[in-house]
Amino acid sequence: MGITKKQRNHMRDYLISKLEASASRVEPVIVEIAPGIKTNYISVGDEEKILLIDRVYPKKTMNHVYRVLQSEGRVTPIFYKDGETFFRNAIKKNYFKKNKHLSLKNYSNQEMHRMILFRPEESFVSSIRDWLQYFQPVSERLSEGIESFKFEPVEFNYDHIGSDRFQPENRDSEKLRIWIDRRHREENLEIYKNYLVGKVS
Repeated sequence: MGITKKQRNHMRDYLISKLEASASRVEPVIVEIAPGIKTNYISVGDEEKILLIDRVYPKKTMNHVYRVLQSEGRVTPIFYKDGETFFRNAIKKNYFKKNKHLSLKNYSNQEMHRMILFRPEESFVSSIRDWLQYFQPVSERLSEGIESFKFEPVEFNYDHIGSDRFQPENRDSEKLRIWIDRRHREENLEIYKNYLVGKVS
């Protein structure tokens, strides 16, 4: 189904409400940097932009949009965490690689639940930042807020393949990541070094 217009608007309005206490000017902007794709961002103060990654950007479109916005000021990217478009759990499609003692055999069940199947947009942002930040809508287990995750690569291990057959080299997955640290914020926000952080009162 993807992220709806209503959900995108709610994410934008939530962030604006949390930022208004820390900035003199907080304005929503819609632009078409890439043909046919509307990009939502929030202009904060004179130079800050919060890029709302609330839709699919095919192939390397995200890279282009980010670079254009970066040429105009500082960019803080925030994903919409719906679990379908972004922050997709990898266990469904990959658990057999652990269960059948294949390339993910060295990961525990708990670690498997922390594995995320990155989309290209997440891979790009992860390549230039230490943490990824997501808007968390209300869910059965979580309250609304900003979730920050630190990821590390997932390694495919092939030493279960005997020497009598071709054994690929162990390597990092191109799409799978595992989060190793997580923080949740619900308070008012401000921008610090291109991240959303809790506002110091």
